[in-house]
Amino acid sequence: MVTGILHAWNVSKNLALYVFAVWQIAFGCALVLEQTKVYGTSSIKQARRVAELAGLSWMLFGILSVVATWDDTVLAPFVIGAGAIMNGGFSVFAGPYRLTPASNKETWLVPFNTAIAS
Repeated sequence: MVTGILHAWNVSKNLALYVFAVWQIAFGCALVLEQTKVYGTSSIKQARRVAELAGLSWMLFGILSVVATWDDTVLAPFVIGAGAIMNGGFSVFAGPYRLTPASNKETWLVPFNTAIAS
């Protein structure tokens, strides 16, 4: 009985981590494929490179999160924690502390990201 409960807990925990990882990879792809176009037309050309690098790092955090589920090492919780902090920071800086008005997508995307990251 206890073994079955622990197995179910492990499966649900790994499923949640996989959802979190896929979300991070999707967010990274969106940054690279969508936002870089917007930043590329702005007056600050370096903003495009920053968006590309942020998207790449977000994708890499997603990949590291998947790898962290494969092995219960000491490093795994730190990788997941770093990803959660990065997503939480995004929610704060793209939400209440943003510098420009939110687009239509961002009005639902930021709260959705907050829910997944928490």
